[in-house]
Amino acid sequence: MGLYKVSMKRSGTFGGQKIEKGMSVEVVFTHKPMGFTKGKADIKSAYQRKYNVDVSKLTNSTYMEEEKIKLMDKSKDSEFKKITELKWLPFIGKKYFDSDKKIMIIGESHYRKDNQTSIEWNNKPTFTRDIHSMIALGKKDDQTKVFYYLNRALFRNDSKIDTKVLWAKLAFYNFVQSSMHTRKSRPNENDYLKGWSNYFKLLPILKPDFCLFIGVQASDYLEKAIKKSEFKINEFKKSEKINGTFPREVTIENPKGKEIKLLFIKHTSNFFSWDEWNVFMKNRYESELNWIKSGVIKPRNTVGNNV
Repeated sequence: MGLYKVSMKRSGTFGGQKIEKGMSVEVVFTHKPMGFTKGKADIKSAYQRKYNVDVSKLTNSTYMEEEKIKLMDKSKDSEFKKITELKWLPFIGKKYFDSDKKIMIIGESHYRKDNQTSIEWNNKPTFTRDIHSMIALGKKDDQTKVFYYLNRALFRNDSKIDTKVLWAKLAFYNFVQSSMHTRKSRPNENDYLKGWSNYFKLLPILKPDFCLFIGVQASDYLEKAIKKSEFKINEFKKSEKINGTFPREVTIENPKGKEIKLLFIKHTSNFFSWDEWNVFMKNRYESELNWIKSGVIKPRNTVGNNV
């Protein structure tokens, strides 16, 4: 799964529509999208949304060019692969390691269907990266609206977010490293303890300053899990209940004395009140929130109106 930039190569009037050279869209697809019927349909939809033009007859190399956009930094993959219980590689934005502040978003679970295609995809080490590129970056198939509500909680908006800019500077780790089979399935204690074990092994590589956990249940097993690591808890507190859930605010310390802040919020799926959580984070984590927000709001488009 990758992100592709598709651009118009020439200007002109086609089917009564003014098309300008350089008009471009971004499409998440498994391969170069113009080579596939589904990919061409995605390109058509993207141009329709962004410019309100129909490019059905233009999705070919005569009129368009496509290039894959680099999304991730894979420089630490060899180190990740040494973590034996890490089934899925984390998504690391291409600017993450060069950022002045390092922030990780930690998801809770993945789901899979009981068919061979889903099982084979689920068993690939790139599964988290594929899902993340499709849902968080491409905004496709987010059935539980996890990233839609996360964006709302962070920015009070979802439609104006340039996800490519946002995720270029963040890292994403899926905490539970085994798939749930239904939306009602829940991880067990062993799943969470393994998640913490992997997390503590990732920290020396990723060196985050702040970790935002989507979901609070992993925090119930932190005190037990951290005893088997080189880290220690400096602070663990439950704040006032929001939207039926107590936020967990935690500070841990690595062996060299560096502190890492952890925030656990209610899972950003159904019944998540993004407005209340946005207010909480603005009041308590203004610095982190402002850093995440910096540069991610898309400029207003003024190109490509019908003629």
